[in-house]
Amino acid sequence: MTATNHALTGAAVATVLRQPLLIVPVAFASHFVCDALPHFKMHHVVGDRIKWSLLYAEGALMVVLGLILLAIGVHQPVWLLIVAALIAMSPDVAWYYYGRRGIHNDIDKLDPLTRFHSWIQWSETRAGLVLELAWAGLMIGVILK
Repeated sequence: MTATNHALTGAAVATVLRQPLLIVPVAFASHFVCDALPHFKMHHVVGDRIKWSLLYAEGALMVVLGLILLAIGVHQPVWLLIVAALIAMSPDVAWYYYGRRGIHNDIDKLDPLTRFHSWIQWSETRAGLVLELAWAGLMIGVILK
């Protein structure tokens, strides 16, 4: 899934759960649940140069969504939503690490968690964008509930 959807899912977890000690592990696990769903993958649509521009744009979108949520008011402390959002996105840091080393496509050189992460992403297509948009709407609805 996109980083925005991982962040929204983490924030939704923080909104629904009332026990802060549960939020971190559930937000982390939510990343793998989201990636197990059919979803969109940017490299199917654009080349590497444009991909980085879109990633920066996605970062800006997350900031804007965060500011909107702040303006509307949420039921949990904002810092908790931010932490949960960052934790929910964190497994993708491994892709950056392995990608910079040029070994992201060599499954045997990945750590066990990243191998699992690769395995669960069975459907990354252009059509996955529809689910991504629906998921974002659902998560925003949960946060604002």
